[in-house]
Amino acid sequence: MNYPSIIFKIPILCLLALLIATGCSESQDTAAIKLGGQTYSVEVAASNEARKKGLMYRKNLDKNKGMLFVYPEEKQRHFYMKNTFIPLDIAFINKDKTIIDIQQMKPLDETIIRSKQKAQYALETNRGFFNRIGVSVGDRISFVGPAPDARQ
Repeated sequence: MNYPSIIFKIPILCLLALLIATGCSESQDTAAIKLGGQTYSVEVAASNEARKKGLMYRKNLDKNKGMLFVYPEEKQRHFYMKNTFIPLDIAFINKDKTIIDIQQMKPLDETIIRSKQKAQYALETNRGFFNRIGVSVGDRISFVGPAPDARQ
């Protein structure tokens, strides 16, 4: 047995095992939400860095997926579509998990979209998603399992 070659292979094998365990990419938080009587898996943007990046640079988003932005407190929220190529709907959601506003956003449009009321969450989905599943302002979301917490 050639021990020097094994010594060099062990760190590579450990790194490979770590990449496999983490899905070979950045750690991606997800949550299951109930909306319109159905359960959906959404990505969670709970840190400042994740909220800033959002869905930028993506070319597509699966039909029944979305990104949930989680904030530590309720206040008026502002979004824009810089470097975002997918036409989106955004639902602003208050601390009681009631949808208070739904707006459409255009790809690459840097016009600021403001929530009409204070919101603690925002859910971005493909354009037409809320209409397709019959969800509108006044409807509520719920979490399957614990609600994600905002991080700094």
